[in-house]
Amino acid sequence: MRRPTPGLPRPMLGRLLVPAALVAAAVLGGCGEITPVAPADVADAPDCLADQVVALLHMGTPPAGRTVPDAGSMPDGFTPVAAVLCEWPVLVVAPPPAPTLLETVPTDAPTSPGADPADPGTDPAGGGSTIDEVWFEGDLGPLLDALSRPDDAPTADQVCPAMLQLSPVLFLVDASGRGVLVRWPRTSCGYVQAGAFEALGGLTETGRTTRTAP
Repeated sequence: MRRPTPGLPRPMLGRLLVPAALVAAAVLGGCGEITPVAPADVADAPDCLADQVVALLHMGTPPAGRTVPDAGSMPDGFTPVAAVLCEWPVLVVAPPPAPTLLETVPTDAPTSPGADPADPGTDPAGGGSTIDEVWFEGDLGPLLDALSRPDDAPTADQVCPAMLQLSPVLFLVDASGRGVLVRWPRTSCGYVQAGAFEALGGLTETGRTTRTAP
């Protein structure tokens, strides 16, 4: 069942800007011209486990060898019909069960993996990077307009906050299933322009799959 996604996709809320601890503002001297963003090459399919995606999501050192073309602007002749957002999985923390009065546990009862600090258990996913692949459909016009904006030009003696931004990682997909890893328009400080990512809010989430690297 399709469900509307008002505003920002929920899992990305609060992740876009992360203050760097004990760091003051960074000062950029001088000014410069805007360099046009090169069109992206078209991949056979979107891949949220590609090395570039894992690196962009700051999920550690990606395994070498699984790549897609680098992010860029929309290439001529490519007509997208859907968008695929790659993001950290949604974590659901269940509350612990309520204690039962007079409950006793036999001393020889088996324990689950991870109950004993000496036996942390194993990662059922195999320890690889785990990323959610989220599909969106609908009117892509506002999103394409946002992606087509030029970057802001830096100004003289510009002051930028020292922030780490976890930029959204997005593929656009055409009717044949091919994908383009897109680059978001940047501010003069290198962050995603205000309002660009919000363009995803007008689309409908049509599917979510958790991908885990081997």
